[in-house]
Amino acid sequence: LLVLVALYFIRNETSLGRQKLNEMLDMAFSSRYVLLGMGTFAMYAGLIYNETFGVALDMFGTGWKRQCPAKGDGVCAATPIGPYQFGVDPIWAHAENKLGYFNSLKMKMSIIIGIVQMMFGITLKMFNAFYFGTLRNFWFEAIPESLFLMSTFGYLVLLIFYKWSVDWVGLGLRAPSLLNTLINMFLHPGSPIPDSERLYAGQENVQLLLLLVAFIAVPWMLFPKPYL
Repeated sequence: LLVLVALYFIRNETSLGRQKLNEMLDMAFSSRYVLLGMGTFAMYAGLIYNETFGVALDMFGTGWKRQCPAKGDGVCAATPIGPYQFGVDPIWAHAENKLGYFNSLKMKMSIIIGIVQMMFGITLKMFNAFYFGTLRNFWFEAIPESLFLMSTFGYLVLLIFYKWSVDWVGLGLRAPSLLNTLINMFLHPGSPIPDSERLYAGQENVQLLLLLVAFIAVPWMLFPKPYL
């Protein structure tokens, strides 16, 4: 609906721009391209999560084969057939842990998209610094900002992809909590990590190095530029 409204405004922007619109309609008309972007990405998010108004869709058929008791009571077993073509498999809507799964997925997807967007903005700042000849902004804003972002939340994004890529069930291990990993990275830098919470070998040293980079980036951003 949002995309259709935005397309109507864009299609008739010449005629509507000449008219005197009421305050609410004029605000929507002035934001027609923002509405188009919001509606488009809302549809994309719905396809990724395979939902429409909170209702799961089954466009390609599930990638699991369900085996339920004959009497209809009890827990159904599921055997994997193959990956779902696009987005979240609709069978998760029937799982007992669907709420925890969807909350975890949406939180991780939000982090990934948000960090990519922030890094894209910093990259634009770098290009603007060269274009306008303001190299101070490049050396004392863009560089330390990118180092701080990538050594903290950029590292978290890498951990998310790494956690997704490991078959923890096949290894007989419980997947470590990334939230606890990030908290302990700041509160207990360099401390030994128990095997039950370890993601990879040498994790303590890598996190300590990233933390040092983040701490160096803060005064690098704050102090040199005002005095140059």
